[in-house]
Amino acid sequence: MIYFIQSPHDKRIKIGMSENPNLRIRDLQTGSSSKESHVPLLVLPGGRKRESELHSVFKKFRSHGEWFNPVPEILDYIKQETQEEFKYCRVCGKLYLSTPDKIDIQAHSKAHKIIRIGGYPYSIREFMKEMAWAFLANETPTVEISTQLSKDDIKRVIVYALWSRAKESGLQDYDFDDYILDYMDFLDAKLSGNNHDFKEISKKIEKRWEKF
Repeated sequence: MIYFIQSPHDKRIKIGMSENPNLRIRDLQTGSSSKESHVPLLVLPGGRKRESELHSVFKKFRSHGEWFNPVPEILDYIKQETQEEFKYCRVCGKLYLSTPDKIDIQAHSKAHKIIRIGGYPYSIREFMKEMAWAFLANETPTVEISTQLSKDDIKRVIVYALWSRAKESGLQDYDFDDYILDYMDFLDAKLSGNNHDFKEISKKIEKRWEKF
């Protein structure tokens, strides 16, 4: 996951990536001489590729390493991402607090970890079982789209299966968020019928994930 953390003494902002942002915040605090806590400003779904993209966007404001000066451009980005109280995560399908909270960050990180190792959400497990039972009974599978099963849920069935294959081919866990988000965008473009968008995301998919 991508995190924006602010230093208590010079107000610089660290843009980094961690599977457990809370642990990273704790490590930073342990290594700091300040008694004040580092402040999490924003936590977003994403892996090392999205981290790299954000570093590139804000590169002229870099102080050193992953630390950036607290310029209006970065603060405005954070403000825009935290305008709504809750954000919808396309990786896990859950809502999370836009302004980071330790308990919420922990729950969100845990949800991603469970999915990475094959522990799929209830709605997706039920979908898979119903499809399999219908196939075994030689029936035409029919699944009603209800409040418990959204179109994004069905897309995630496909994308999680692709992730399992990619992981077997050597893709690392820290790529999980990026991989899921890219393939969700791919399915969006494919189903929209917009050939331009489909070609653009297809190029990104081929460049990033072709060998997996």
